[in-house]
Amino acid sequence: MAKCKVWPFFLACVLPALGACAGGAAERASDPRTVAAGLACSQLDERGARRPFADGSSGVVVRELHVCDFTPFDPDDWELRPTDPVGVRYGVAATPDSSRAWLERQIYCYRAARPVAATSDPLLVLNADVKVRSGPGRYIVDVTSDDPGVVREILSAAAQRRSR
Repeated sequence: MAKCKVWPFFLACVLPALGACAGGAAERASDPRTVAAGLACSQLDERGARRPFADGSSGVVVRELHVCDFTPFDPDDWELRPTDPVGVRYGVAATPDSSRAWLERQIYCYRAARPVAATSDPLLVLNADVKVRSGPGRYIVDVTSDDPGVVREILSAAAQRRSR
């Protein structure tokens, strides 16, 4: 019985190349931002990773948010003074086909799909807390932090967006 001479070649040359290709794809697929974007954006329409609302458009109001805007405010629980800014608050008009959960998912998809970098968008500030609540005929989106450095980034990003 003759021995096949192809197997040693296959084992020595082809398998390592296949492993390297598979490893690169697995590495890209397991990148936390890729996974987060996939999870956050699944089942959204084609707008998925776009910003869910435009600053300054009709129905969108943005204002600086202070510690005392939170109810109930307990000065013993906050490191910041009541007059210190803690972020921005967006008021976004509700539309007939929207919901709080939909808007929240759009925002998380938008955040997950963007690269980490200096930004001029408060929604994209790294380590900012983003919370969405329902209000009468609108949604309230708070972009906040209890870290003064992150707060400065949020307010700077909001100022840059307003100056556009």
